[in-house]
Amino acid sequence: MSLTDYEGGRFVARTDGVVDILHGTPVADPYRSLEDTSDAGTVAWQATQNARTRAALDALSGRSALAERFEGLLRMGSVSPPVVRGGRAFYEARRRDENQAALRVLSGSEDRVLVDPAALDERGLIALDWWYPNRDGSLVAYGVSEN
Repeated sequence: MSLTDYEGGRFVARTDGVVDILHGTPVADPYRSLEDTSDAGTVAWQATQNARTRAALDALSGRSALAERFEGLLRMGSVSPPVVRGGRAFYEARRRDENQAALRVLSGSEDRVLVDPAALDERGLIALDWWYPNRDGSLVAYGVSEN
């Protein structure tokens, strides 16, 4: 079966018999072939699926009103609950015009940015995933992800 076979009114993805052994347990991965985005068949299957999904979503009534509402809510910005360590309050904040939240610290009356994903990537594709201040608030470990 090719990746673009049409069956019963839908395009069916090719499956294969890939089985990995993880810690002695067989784990089937029948759709492994879809991970190869350089394969022409995979690209064609993805394009077909994307087109069908886009057509179904575009046909939904009320979609534009919902999109406008989401946009409005996202423009509001957000602030996370603080984590207090050593007299410092650590929190995430996303301003109205920012794509990603930045890690900030409030110490006394000084409020400053510790980690700003926008400064790490001007495309806005890096996000702060997690962060943990140590007990006295003098150090912070954090992780980011791209895309």
